[in-house]
Amino acid sequence: MNERDELIHLLCGDAPCVWPQCGCEYLADRADAALAAGWRRDPGWQPMETAPRDGTAILAWIERRRGDQIEAGQDIIAWTDHNGGGWVRYRLGEPTRWRPLPEPPRG
Repeated sequence: MNERDELIHLLCGDAPCVWPQCGCEYLADRADAALAAGWRRDPGWQPMETAPRDGTAILAWIERRRGDQIEAGQDIIAWTDHNGGGWVRYRLGEPTRWRPLPEPPRG
């Protein structure tokens, strides 16, 4: 399924949506407008091996083992080449997954 058809299915809300048989051109127009405005499929959580290492800020899932327990949470991190390279973060632990930051609010 291409990005346009996926977005039409999301907008339709029918389960299951039968686009293009449903003939909902209004949703097709809305999908085209959203794609033109920059909408992209959310890639979800990705392995850290695929994270950008160019200083781009990303949302990371951080895990820290303390004995039998695991502390986990989210942090905004970025890669730096300073001092041999590494992830700059506030939360203690190791990043295990990442995803792009959402767009900031407008207006």
